[in-house]
Amino acid sequence: MKSFHKPIYHLLPFALLLGAFDAKAQWNALTSGTTQSLLSIHFPDNNTGYAVGIGGTILKTTDSGANWTPQASGSGEALYSNFFTDALTGWAVGDNSTILKTNDGGVNWTSVLTGVFAQFRVVWFLGANTGFIAGGTSGAPPVILKTSDGGISWTPLTTGTSQAIYGIFFTDASNGYATDYDGKILHTADGGGSWSVIFDSPGYHLNGAYFTDALHGHVVGRNLANEWGVIFSTADGGLNWAQHDEPSAFLSDVKFSSANTGVVVGGNVASNTGIILITTDAGTTWTTETTNPATTSRQYRVSLPGSNLGFSCGLDGAILKIDALTGNHEQVGTPQHFSLFPNPTSGNLTLEFKGEVLRAGQVQILDLLGRTLCTEALEPGNQTHSFSLDPMPAGVYFVKVLEGGEPIWMEKVVKQ
Repeated sequence: MKSFHKPIYHLLPFALLLGAFDAKAQWNALTSGTTQSLLSIHFPDNNTGYAVGIGGTILKTTDSGANWTPQASGSGEALYSNFFTDALTGWAVGDNSTILKTNDGGVNWTSVLTGVFAQFRVVWFLGANTGFIAGGTSGAPPVILKTSDGGISWTPLTTGTSQAIYGIFFTDASNGYATDYDGKILHTADGGGSWSVIFDSPGYHLNGAYFTDALHGHVVGRNLANEWGVIFSTADGGLNWAQHDEPSAFLSDVKFSSANTGVVVGGNVASNTGIILITTDAGTTWTTETTNPATTSRQYRVSLPGSNLGFSCGLDGAILKIDALTGNHEQVGTPQHFSLFPNPTSGNLTLEFKGEVLRAGQVQILDLLGRTLCTEALEPGNQTHSFSLDPMPAGVYFVKVLEGGEPIWMEKVVKQ
């Protein structure tokens, strides 16, 4: 039986510590020409890209996002996912069994009928011929459709689970992974003929999935209890999964441009604010990116067509672009400048900061729902602060550090 290993982990900062990112690492807003929410974006090459969304919206660019042209989809349904196997051949899927295909770069979109009813949430291809469309509908088993002939015919697959599939990824023709709305990660070793649950996280909705090779993969979603985002990562083909939590952010998609560089997008549902995270160390740490403007709508999907190039799309017609994924994403003050010990603790804790002295610093204790239990000021000039969890019962808490009222670092702590 496969096991789940959940280590003590760092919750990375919301804001930059004592400085800013290099300007090269900034995501800049593009003019999409629409206010319709865009739910998916895909670039088959650096210049050609397509975005889809609410009301059958389809946009195309041929100049790397400088200009976007609307296309006639022939559908008024919400389109949740798109995928192109080359600059001309692509798919878009969405509500009420909607499957659209183009062979001419979107000049014409044709409706594809499979005889299967579902709210489709993801389309993904492993080359020109082999592809998958997945989703589900309330009160019915999830749906995964597979084609081996470029979409001429589609065969339903059986997962044995009960919730809609939101993410799918294959590392080769045989081995694939799917994620569902009930916190399950599924694996197939026979091209989708049979599926098994390799990880179960009740209380989570899981969305996008991406593997950089046969062993290393990442799945994103959200914790329903506190509406925090989550990234599950494996380095052994799904035998074990490490967890990274992102406070106050629903994470919806993950992509990698190389073995080390990856991007996760999402945002806060209530405030409709977006978040973009980047890793340059294969998912060991995740850093919040800066955007221009500083606040953007919640982001849904990301596409990384090149080693340096990235695009993200979201609500209210938002499309963002970055030209320097492999540029300077390091923080002036990194999480390694803080240490919290002992952890686990019987009550007493010491926070140590090894860099510049914090200005107007505070430390807070939070519970698992993100509620602040207490706040203490960090004395100017001091680089250590001792405090106690004695009033709290045994359990899991978070220690958050703020500077000038802005959160800059957080770590999980266990009180025994």
